[in-house]
Amino acid sequence: MLGLATEVAKLEESERLQIVELATEEVSGKVPLAVTVYGYTVEQQIRFAGLAQSRGTDWLILQPPPVKGLSEVDCLDFFGKVMDSTSQPVAIQNAPEYLGVGLSVKGLMTLLERHPNFILLKGEGPAVTMAGVV
Repeated sequence: MLGLATEVAKLEESERLQIVELATEEVSGKVPLAVTVYGYTVEQQIRFAGLAQSRGTDWLILQPPPVKGLSEVDCLDFFGKVMDSTSQPVAIQNAPEYLGVGLSVKGLMTLLERHPNFILLKGEGPAVTMAGVV
């Protein structure tokens, strides 16, 4: 829940948390519940990830900070710090053509090697790009 193209960047944190609470009440452990984590800083994402986890989410989907021109090293550092702050399974949304920032295949592999809770990729892009990722 809280998709990139829909509501995550359009809502205040309190509104995003309200949606998390409503969804966890509705789902009540029937299916795993994933929530997109949004924020400009590591601290904002760590805070929201912790709040979402405390409300019953099962795993997190991290997005790179909405900052154009962020280097791959900076992205790895950003994602790594957020991943290290949680024991929950984590996915990342990697859509460099859409977001203007993201990881290469080499960067994705580095993240995978460094962070065992990185278990899923929500990859988006042209088929040729995604073929290389796969």
